[in-house]
Amino acid sequence: MLLLAYVAWIGLVIGLGCIKKPVQLFVIRAFLNIATGAMGTLINITISDFVSLERRGKYQGLQGASVAVGGIIGTVGGAALGMHDKWRWLYLFVEAPMAVIGLILVWFFVPAKVPLPTFWETGRAFGRIDWAGVITLTGAFTMGVILLSEAGRVRLTDTIPMVCSLPLSP
Repeated sequence: MLLLAYVAWIGLVIGLGCIKKPVQLFVIRAFLNIATGAMGTLINITISDFVSLERRGKYQGLQGASVAVGGIIGTVGGAALGMHDKWRWLYLFVEAPMAVIGLILVWFFVPAKVPLPTFWETGRAFGRIDWAGVITLTGAFTMGVILLSEAGRVRLTDTIPMVCSLPLSP
């Protein structure tokens, strides 16, 4: 599953580098955040599988610190580099290759402790996912981001539907 999350993440990052419309940005970012959350959870599960209980806190702390530092450096660096009109190259030529390197490292250095599930087992696992909840929350968060990003640029007559629909977003 970790490899699947990496592949989804790489595909979505490449998609961000190829977008043409703002709506595409919102939709792809929403799915990218889902893949990012899945990767974080799966990495913690992997750490729990391979590291003893005594050393687990150290490794999970290191993973959490790297996420925090990466979030700070990525946000500041991305904002500085993305201030130009040509920001898509960051996704295509920086983030995607780094993700491919990460995928290769996981492929070779994280051993699989269990055999791969069969097609039917995978289908049963996907059947247990609360897809209605996933779609509802994704739509609600996307709507909240769109509403808040447009709030300062609309006329007064347009703000009533925006304000009324804001409580629907988490």
